[in-house]
Amino acid sequence: MKPSDKHWVPPRQRAEPDPRVLAFGHALLTTRRQRRLTQMALERRSGIDQTMISRIERGLVPNTPLCRLVMLADGLDAALGFVEWPSR
Repeated sequence: MKPSDKHWVPPRQRAEPDPRVLAFGHALLTTRRQRRLTQMALERRSGIDQTMISRIERGLVPNTPLCRLVMLADGLDAALGFVEWPSR
């Protein structure tokens, strides 16, 4: 298909990922691996679907609800906290 076709849909534009979301995903992945848990094991412990865990770890879920983050932390026997972030 091309732009002049009746049913053409432009390709989805991907926004630049938020570095804070990527950093959280990396922290989740690192903590999970330190605990020697698979994504499936974390799913069983937290109640969060494995595919969602994978997406969060890859920084693809920018608006993850706080309750879901708490469930993940509980599944990891960890706590959520704040870190200093460079000002914009």
